[in-house]
Amino acid sequence: MNHPFPPPADSLTDPTADLDALRWSNGFARLPAPFHTRLAPSALPDPYPVAFSRDAAALIALFRLSLGEQVKDVRASQRLAESAVCLVADDSDIDIHLERMLRQHKQLGFSAKRILEINPAHPTIKSLVAALTKAEGDTAVQARLGEAAKLLYDQARIVEGDKLEDPAAFAKRLSQALADGFI
Repeated sequence: MNHPFPPPADSLTDPTADLDALRWSNGFARLPAPFHTRLAPSALPDPYPVAFSRDAAALIALFRLSLGEQVKDVRASQRLAESAVCLVADDSDIDIHLERMLRQHKQLGFSAKRILEINPAHPTIKSLVAALTKAEGDTAVQARLGEAAKLLYDQARIVEGDKLEDPAAFAKRLSQALADGFI
């Protein structure tokens, strides 16, 4: 099968087309040097592995229960280095910033639920994991950890530039956390 270059549009969508017979061009490699720079691969400056921890998994499960329908999921993050939490869009969802822009222009009437990612290496998360491990079924401590989950979720929303659903509840939780020494 001999195709002209460029191939007709229907040949790319035809499942019986012989794609090996198509000629492909790697034209960017022929550009002069000012248009590209060859880079050698480099190692990450300070990589750290995120290790699985049963205790962190228990905290994630508690966060899922506490946040309920507010989030799509809660999971450990491999992207966070300095922050305790962040909100991310699911692969199948619309980008957070695009969604915000569309809502501002009244082009989108819904808000997709986000995934809360927690950083297991962050000192705040480590202290929450330690408190949960130490509690061993103490419902009062679990309730306080549930409030901490909501506080961290609200923190992630603020960092993303979202408005809080209930600023008064956030202020109350923050004041209580400060008064209690945060756990």
